[in-house]
Amino acid sequence: MTADDAASRRGVGSGRFGTWALSQGPLRSLRHPLFRAYWASFALTQVGFWMANVSLQWLAARITDSDPFLLGLLYFFNLIPLLVFSPWAGVVADRFPRSRVVALSQILICLTSLVMVLLFALGAGERLLVVYTFAFGLGLFMALAAPSSQAIVVNTVPPADVPSAVGLQAASMNVARVVGPGLVTPVLVIIGPGPVFAVYAAVSGFAGWVIARLKLPRQSPLLGEPSTWSRIVQGIDHVRERPVAGQALIMVAGTAVLASAYVSQLPVVAYDILGGDDATFTALVVATGIGAVGGALFTSWRSSVPKIRGIAVQMAALGLLLAAMMNALSYLVVLGLAVAVSILNFSIMTGLNVIVQTVVAEHTRGRVMSLHVLAWGGMVPVGALLYGWLASLLGLPLASITLGGLQVALAVTMLAVVPQRRGNGPVVGKIDEEGEHGAA
Repeated sequence: MTADDAASRRGVGSGRFGTWALSQGPLRSLRHPLFRAYWASFALTQVGFWMANVSLQWLAARITDSDPFLLGLLYFFNLIPLLVFSPWAGVVADRFPRSRVVALSQILICLTSLVMVLLFALGAGERLLVVYTFAFGLGLFMALAAPSSQAIVVNTVPPADVPSAVGLQAASMNVARVVGPGLVTPVLVIIGPGPVFAVYAAVSGFAGWVIARLKLPRQSPLLGEPSTWSRIVQGIDHVRERPVAGQALIMVAGTAVLASAYVSQLPVVAYDILGGDDATFTALVVATGIGAVGGALFTSWRSSVPKIRGIAVQMAALGLLLAAMMNALSYLVVLGLAVAVSILNFSIMTGLNVIVQTVVAEHTRGRVMSLHVLAWGGMVPVGALLYGWLASLLGLPLASITLGGLQVALAVTMLAVVPQRRGNGPVVGKIDEEGEHGAA
C-alpha cells in the first residue's frame, strides 16, 4: 500500500472496520480521490433531486386528488426523455469530455429550477401543466447526463473496484431518497414547494462547478465522421457481440416495466389503501430509500461480478413480494415489504449494471450505458403508465398481482434461456488484448 493510499484511507475512515471497509469492503472505491470528489458531488445533487421529486409528487397528488393514472403520467413525463434521448446522449458521452457533459446538465437543471422558483413566487406554480412541464425538463437534462455519469464512475477507479463504485453511486442516490423526503416534508407543509426548488437550484449549480473541474483520464477520440445513428448502431452491435450484456439489458428493461415503476403508485398506497396522511407517504418513501441503499450496498460489497441466473432468482422474489406489498392492509407490514421490495429492486439493477460495465469496451462505454439508461429509466415511464392504467381498470391490488406475476414469468424465462456457467461470471479486472473487460 502506498503512502497516498494510506493517507486516503485515514481521510475517509479509521479503526479496524474503516480500514477493512476501505481496503476490501464496500467502501474500497473511496480510496481513490477522483471517485471521492465525483461521488460527493453526485450525492449532493441526488439529495436535491429527491427533494424536488417528492415535491412534484406532493403537488400532483393534491392537484389530481391522488388519481392513479395522472400520478403515473407524472412519472411518464419525468422519465420519457430517458427513453427517447438516451441513445443520442450515449454518443455525446463517447464524443465529448464526460465531466463537462454532466456539469452542463447540472447547470441547466439549476436554471430550470430557478424558473420554478419564479413561478411559485408569482402564484403560478401549483398547476398540473407546470408540474408536468418541469418534470419533463428535469428528465431531459437527466437523460443528457446519464450515460456520461455512468461511464465516469468506471473511469475513476481500477477494474477491481468497479462493483464498489457502482454500488456506492447507487447507494448515494438512495440515501438521498431517505434524506431528501425527511428534509423536504416539513418545508412543504409549512412553507410550500418554492424554497425546495431554490435549494435544488443551488446544489445543482455548485455540483456542476465541481464536476467541471474534475481531471478525468483522457478519452479515446471517436475516429471518422459517421452519422449519429451509425454511432448508435455501433453501440447496439457491440452489445449483440456480447450475449451476457444483451441478457442483462433485457432483464433491466423487463424489471423496470413490471416492477420498478411501482414507486409511481406510492401516494395511492399511502392515502387510499392505508388511509394515511403526509406522514404515511413520507414513511413509505423513506422505507423505499432505506431498502434501496441496502440493495446497492449489497452489490458494492461483492468482490466478483454477479451471475445472471442468481439475479433472475431475485427477480422472481421481487415479483412475489411486490404483489404482497400492494395487497397488505397493515401499515407496518407494508413498510416492511417496502424495504424488502426496494432491496431486491436495487440489488437487481445495480448487479446488472456491474455486469454490463464489466463486459463492454471503453470506446463504446457511453453508448452501451445509454442502452442501460434506456432500459432502466426509459422503461420506467412505460411501466408507470401501465401501472396507472391497470390500477384504474382493476384496482391497484389486482394490478400489482398481474404485473408481479409477469415479473415472475420473466425471471423463469431467463432461468430457462441463460445457460448455467461455472465460476462467478465476468471477472472484474480481467482485461483482454483490446483493452476490454473480458468475461470468464
